[in-house]
Amino acid sequence: MPGTVRWLAALTLAVALAATLVAASPPGDERAAEDVEETEEAEEAAEEIGSTWPSHDERDDCPALCSCSLLGINRSRAVDCRGGNLTALPPRLPGGAQALLLTDHAVAELPPGDVAVRGYEEVAMLDLSRGAVADACGLRLGGGPGPWGLRELHLVRNDIAALRSGCFESLGGLESLYLGYNRIGSVSGSAFAGLGSLRTLFLDHNVLRSVDAAWFDALPGLRVLALGGNPVASVTDGTFSRLRQLRSLDLSEWRVSRLQEAALDGLEHLEDLSLEGNLLAKVPAAALRRLPGLRLLRLDRNPIVALQEGDFRNLSHVEELSVRDMPRLAAVDSDAFESLPSLASLDLSHNPRLSFVHRYAFRDAPRLATLLLDNGDLGGLHGAVARALPALRRLSLHSNPLRCDCVNRWWLGATARRGLEVAQPELAVCAEPPEARGRPAAEAMLAAAARRRADGAEPQEACLPLIARGALPARASARPGSLVTLYCRALGDPEPTIYWVSPAGDKVTTDTLADKFWLEADGTLSIAEVRESDAGVYTCVAFNSEGADTRSVTLRVGGDSGDASRGHGSSASTSSSPSISLSTSSSTSSSSTSSSPATAASSVKQEVEEEAPTLAVVEVNSFSALVAWRVSSKLSSGVSGKLSGSVSELRWWRSAEGPRGGAHSAAVAPGVTEHRVAELQPGTTYTVCATAAAAERASSSRCVNLTTTAAAEEGNRRSPPEPPVRALRHRAGAATRLSLVYAVLAALGLLGFVLLVARYARHRLQRKLVQGALAGPFNAVYPPLSVPIDYDDDDDDDDGCDGGYGGGYGGGSAGGSKRGCLI
Repeated sequence: MPGTVRWLAALTLAVALAATLVAASPPGDERAAEDVEETEEAEEAAEEIGSTWPSHDERDDCPALCSCSLLGINRSRAVDCRGGNLTALPPRLPGGAQALLLTDHAVAELPPGDVAVRGYEEVAMLDLSRGAVADACGLRLGGGPGPWGLRELHLVRNDIAALRSGCFESLGGLESLYLGYNRIGSVSGSAFAGLGSLRTLFLDHNVLRSVDAAWFDALPGLRVLALGGNPVASVTDGTFSRLRQLRSLDLSEWRVSRLQEAALDGLEHLEDLSLEGNLLAKVPAAALRRLPGLRLLRLDRNPIVALQEGDFRNLSHVEELSVRDMPRLAAVDSDAFESLPSLASLDLSHNPRLSFVHRYAFRDAPRLATLLLDNGDLGGLHGAVARALPALRRLSLHSNPLRCDCVNRWWLGATARRGLEVAQPELAVCAEPPEARGRPAAEAMLAAAARRRADGAEPQEACLPLIARGALPARASARPGSLVTLYCRALGDPEPTIYWVSPAGDKVTTDTLADKFWLEADGTLSIAEVRESDAGVYTCVAFNSEGADTRSVTLRVGGDSGDASRGHGSSASTSSSPSISLSTSSSTSSSSTSSSPATAASSVKQEVEEEAPTLAVVEVNSFSALVAWRVSSKLSSGVSGKLSGSVSELRWWRSAEGPRGGAHSAAVAPGVTEHRVAELQPGTTYTVCATAAAAERASSSRCVNLTTTAAAEEGNRRSPPEPPVRALRHRAGAATRLSLVYAVLAALGLLGFVLLVARYARHRLQRKLVQGALAGPFNAVYPPLSVPIDYDDDDDDDDGCDGGYGGGYGGGSAGGSKRGCLI
């Protein structure tokens, strides 16, 4: 018995030790062990299946310069001829081949039906990408003119110029057809006849100038259609009306400037629509409202100047909306995002001129959790925006010229009360006021609040107006007779009131009744049928109880102004292309100081010719670097000086990869002379370039190389913010230590259980001895450990025994039963 107990205890300790070792092993090692095990199983399975394909008799059928094996997750029987530069399709394949890969080939013609081939009967996927195929029609394989089992055909990056009638009629089972990056400019109305099973069609990046609704007559089950990258300038009403089952439509990188209301009719089940990279000047709201099932909408890279009331109204199922990389987008007006009950993510990032988001831009967006506004020109975001978004959990405002005063003070309370995460707070730095310039926004605002408390001052509730810089250019040009629209937006508390002053000194308000000028409540000034006499300086004035801010624009009428600075983008629109310069003029006055709009407007006439900035590396560590710059300028008066804040953009990339390998950028606020480039990799060389915007000529840049220190060289320096990967490892280490504690506790519990079982077994053994189970030679050698005691029901009312263990181990009938007591 003691040996058994010792054996059980030893087994328990061994189990506990094994559990401890497993818990102590890093998660990566465990995952690696699992991966090795899965790989070994896959290799064993591959060997088992591979031994049957190709069979020994068919191995000679594997074409020269090709390999025949099982590929992919599904272990498809594939003939891999990629990179072999074959000039024709192999005439023979091993029996049962399912895929033929011929990427990077020299095949110029596809075999017609009378070519004798063997082994293609089960080929479901044929990849002929990156070759010289000029005619995609008439492909017939499998030993005859009839249909065969091909389900997926890739002809990307070939030399195909046209698709004639019945081009793919022999491929009736085809489900996916990829024809992108060819020279296709002509498609017959019946080119896709016979493809009733087709679900995916890619015709992207060709030279199509129009889309014919007849193409889709034979494709009632099409789910995915990609037509992006074609020079299509317009969409006819009802073009896609036959595609009732379509789920995804890509119309990106077209040349469409307007979508008619019925252009997308018939797409009741469309969920994903891409309109990025077009020439849309306004959101095609009427056309979008006819897409009741839309969930994902991309409008990136369109020349839209402002998002206005009702642009996205009643898109009740949209969950993700992307309006980023817009070169001209300057303002998001009141009620721009209303009636979007399903919207969860909105991307308004990397809009270099976005400088204004109205406090009431969001209405009825109860599920919006992620709002991205980084890398723009925003001075601030009103607290009413966050209050209108009860589900908001992630807000990105970094890389904006932030105004660190009362406008943005609401961040501090919101992050504490609601758990709102401000993404990359180390990159959210102040541009104003001057004493906080370059400091992290949260830190600067906390310090300002502490100073006010120390001075016994009340929290600052009211804020001076600030006119959005991106909304109003410094210069605009128009042709005679055109309609000119000038946008002016301002942020402040109380909400500012806006009026304009004309070159003649006339004040234009929302109550002004004139045929020449009219002013919208949002600050938009329209000038009808401009003439040369209308040229001059127009000044926008925004004021509230705290003071006023002014900003001016110089309008030029006539001449060849239409092409002066095309491509910069503008918030001043005309019926022709305006000429916009990026120089600005503004002045701010408090309520105690009078400000003359005419005086403020006259400062626009002072022109600054800027030179390339000087750039220097101030500090470098493993994960970040601090760079600073200085820009020299020569004023028109001939006086030279130093201007800070003329750098408009900072870009950086890994020197070994170049800017095309993945460049990053950050907008630079006026007056800022340094920037910390973060999220770098240790021991890596980067190129950092600063760009200074010029008023009358092309922008100039200066670049510098820097190399981050290796992690081991940091020594006792202050550690940078922990990278996400390292944070994950630390959390994994904490989880490992917790698992170790649990394993030890489990081992101790198991040991206690074994000891309890052993004790119970010992008592069972003693009971059997009492009942005579061990009678005989045992009793002859040793005296009995217990003696039987008779209990009569009438003799004693006591069922138990004095001391020892009571009669819970006996058995028998109710009458005359005998139970033993251990003594």
